[in-house]
Amino acid sequence: MGMYKNIGYLFLAFLLYALNAGFFRNFEFFGVLPNLLLLLLVYTALEDEDYFFLGFGFFTGLVLDFATQVFVGSFALGFLFAALLLRQISQNIISLERNWKFLPLMLGVAQLVVYAWIFFLNGLAHRFGHAQVFFEAKYLLNRFGWEFLYNLALMYPVWKLAEIPKVLQVKFSGRIK
Repeated sequence: MGMYKNIGYLFLAFLLYALNAGFFRNFEFFGVLPNLLLLLLVYTALEDEDYFFLGFGFFTGLVLDFATQVFVGSFALGFLFAALLLRQISQNIISLERNWKFLPLMLGVAQLVVYAWIFFLNGLAHRFGHAQVFFEAKYLLNRFGWEFLYNLALMYPVWKLAEIPKVLQVKFSGRIK
């Protein structure tokens, strides 16, 4: 992946985080907010041909770790595992060639992996006295469906925004990797 594309994805991640933390705070849907960084992670895991998405997923998850009350590493490792799983599914199980009918499935898998990892890691950390907040399974399951629908509604706009770094790569280097 080219340098311009990497810079574009990082800039886009900060922009989406700012939208998530600022603009969408005023538009809760049944008490949940969208996770725009998760949508960007789904895009990078499915569309990019190299392994930038692994570091990108870990980095964006780490940003969410410090912005929320979860145990450090919850989102970072959850995003990393979700990205790996999405890549394996899209390359080995489903032939995903911009087929929109599989995107809700991929979003659901990614969100489920992240939620499961948050529940597991925070439960473990809470058990040993290192986490301040314990997330019960009932709490996470109640949020899962509404957050999935909210993310699904915003998937297409984020997907279109995520294509901008590819355009930058072509414009500034004349080729795409």
